Amino acid sequence: MDREWPVKQPEVVYELVREGEDVSSTPPVRRKPRSFIRRNRFILAIFATGTALAVGCFAFTYWLSTQKFACPQWALDCSVSDFVKKIARSLNQVQGIVGAVFTAAVAMMAHAAYQLAETTLWPALTSTAFSLCDIDNYVASTRGTLTASPWALSRARGVGQITVLLVVTLVSMLRFADSVIVGYAYSLTNVTTTFKSNYTSGGGLGLTYDGFQSNPPGMLPGAAGAAASTYTSFASGLSSEPLPDLRQYVIDRANLSVVGNFSAFAVEAYTDITCSPWPIEIAQETKDKMYVEANMSRDALEVRQQPMLTLWVDRWKNVSAARAVTTIMFAAINGTIEGGFKNGPTDLMQELDYTNGVSSVACDVDVELKDSTVCTHTDPTLCPPPKMILSELKTIGPPPCDGEGKNMYCISVWLAAAVNTYGVSIFGTQPMFSPPFRAGDIRQPRQLLNTTTPLPLAWTSTAGPDTSYDWTQETLKNFVKVGSGALGMTITRHFLKDSGDLESTLVVPRLKTSRIFLMFLSPSLVMASLAVVAVMSKLMHRATNVPEVRSGATSDIIVSSQSNDIRKYVGMVRTNAMSRGAFSRLRVRYGIVAEGTEGLAHTKHVTALPKRKK
Repeated sequence: MDREWPVKQPEVVYELVREGEDVSSTPPVRRKPRSFIRRNRFILAIFATGTALAVGCFAFTYWLSTQKFACPQWALDCSVSDFVKKIARSLNQVQGIVGAVFTAAVAMMAHAAYQLAETTLWPALTSTAFSLCDIDNYVASTRGTLTASPWALSRARGVGQITVLLVVTLVSMLRFADSVIVGYAYSLTNVTTTFKSNYTSGGGLGLTYDGFQSNPPGMLPGAAGAAASTYTSFASGLSSEPLPDLRQYVIDRANLSVVGNFSAFAVEAYTDITCSPWPIEIAQETKDKMYVEANMSRDALEVRQQPMLTLWVDRWKNVSAARAVTTIMFAAINGTIEGGFKNGPTDLMQELDYTNGVSSVACDVDVELKDSTVCTHTDPTLCPPPKMILSELKTIGPPPCDGEGKNMYCISVWLAAAVNTYGVSIFGTQPMFSPPFRAGDIRQPRQLLNTTTPLPLAWTSTAGPDTSYDWTQETLKNFVKVGSGALGMTITRHFLKDSGDLESTLVVPRLKTSRIFLMFLSPSLVMASLAVVAVMSKLMHRATNVPEVRSGATSDIIVSSQSNDIRKYVGMVRTNAMSRGAFSRLRVRYGIVAEGTEGLAHTKHVTALPKRKK
């Protein structure tokens, strides 16, 4: 029970109400939030400034996400301005500046929501009794103080109050997300970027394979000589085979390996290799060499008596305009080939201690050239329609290689028989090869790193090892395929014809455009919150008959606290008749006080506001 204390009442002046005059018609009704904003245009100015800054931050970041920070040397129509280069070098500092401006912009936009939320104090006090401490927490919460939000929410009653407090709490929490969003947008990520590069199509050898299998061998075409160097580099582990999964295509894989993913038209060599045991015909042998018969050679071929792998082309058959089957003989002297035919040993071989004789197989290499498409995307569904022609049958292999324009068999034979030209002819004999690096050889890890399967190495010495070697058919087939791919790569650099622009996509570090749109999240939520608060403020004012939309500023609270009831309790605090703690717990409401005016008073001494005309 509240104790009544005698307080000197101020002089009250009454005005007579004329006949027909309605008290509810005064003061003027200003229940719409726009009337509040119209009287406080500074709020609108801050909101507009914050919106402009937020849009500016987004526009700058979006523009930056469209820029390339670096251009590959091979890329056409690609340049990076000095301004972008400076930004790229100082991207962390730029992120910090943009983050600070963006956070300030969202805070300025949130100020309007806070101001409108603060206007709901008076409708809340009209419908709910608040202690003075509750008023402090409610006002602090509507101004964005998160520590006051839990207490204010616990004292809130009604959908309007709870909705407003939840909305401003969400807006207050957004300021912690702003820097995270900007940091996420400015994080460099691998972005698929389209580039253009120049590629010249064409290619060929210009000569048939006839004449290049002799002792000593004839001069090789430029493409074949380049292929021999390329294969030796692969086998020795000096370089990596570029795009090994595309070795069946007649394209310059070395240059194309750096341009990223692409789709284009190209000639594809469909290769099938079948090996079977086959005897060799030794016409003559000495301690240094043996002479073997080959169907495509007029004279017997010379082979050194060394325990290595040797090979020669026995014959070929033209199957169609772009298909040929080439038979390659592999012979392991004093060694074994998986599934091979054992020749000898002859008396001379036994004298040389080559007790294993010669193991031989005949491998039919069926190569058919077709116009096809090549795509480097791992997912075929991502392959765009091809536009560029990297190679095609009608332009590859100029006369006399193409048989007067009627077939392409010489290219097919060259691709199959290329490995026969990759070794070293010692004293004019057939080339010989040693096995791939074995475990324990310091070069073996490097070779395994750079090739899909270890490759035979060209033997360059007249002195043979004191051992014998075993060869698998898989090693021989891989030998032919890698060697064929090396030639398919180098012939594209000869007899060039038309050049064009190849579009490709490469993953490069830059800003990802899709992330930039997250910067709309905070401003959009603030705008939505502003709309919700405005609607709730209007509804709460209408429901409680509060005539004017105004803030909960100190000046407004002082004006509304000049009721005799409040003055009484203030006087008690001044005379120490009531503690300040008890005073802060005093429960008050807003309405018609004893003097007949609107104001704050103890819950027992206030009545509801009368309904007024709009």
